[in-house]
Amino acid sequence: MEQMANFVKKMRSFDFSMGIGETCRVSGVTPAQIRYWERKGYIRSIRHGEGQNKRYPYGSVAAIVYIKTKMDEGFTLAHAAAEAQRHFDDMEVLKRMLYRGEMSVEQHGDHADVWLGHLENDPQHDVVARVDDEHVALRLAPHAEENL
Repeated sequence: MEQMANFVKKMRSFDFSMGIGETCRVSGVTPAQIRYWERKGYIRSIRHGEGQNKRYPYGSVAAIVYIKTKMDEGFTLAHAAAEAQRHFDDMEVLKRMLYRGEMSVEQHGDHADVWLGHLENDPQHDVVARVDDEHVALRLAPHAEENL
């Protein structure tokens, strides 16, 4: 797990941000929309120093694309922004589970088995998710140390 922690720390040290022009180009959103969404608190920008131009970190760019996609589907800005926030909150929970849990993944060509760990109330069994292009199926498997 220490290797994963080092990887996460290293990735967080990188500056994956864009200026407003590049953000508009990749997202299809206008500068006025971006500024308005920022004033409303739906996205955030950063500055690397006093007098520097605003930059939009990767998470904000992803939120902009998500919000725009939802609006293109007919949702209001407020609804789209709330959906984006819920989506990213859910992703944070899954990231914590991935980085702090005792999970392992076995690739099998047409599917993957994700060993999620043992059941708290039944340590003799592990929860395994079989994931393919169309389905996710959960099952119990006898606990085996080499699966974690």
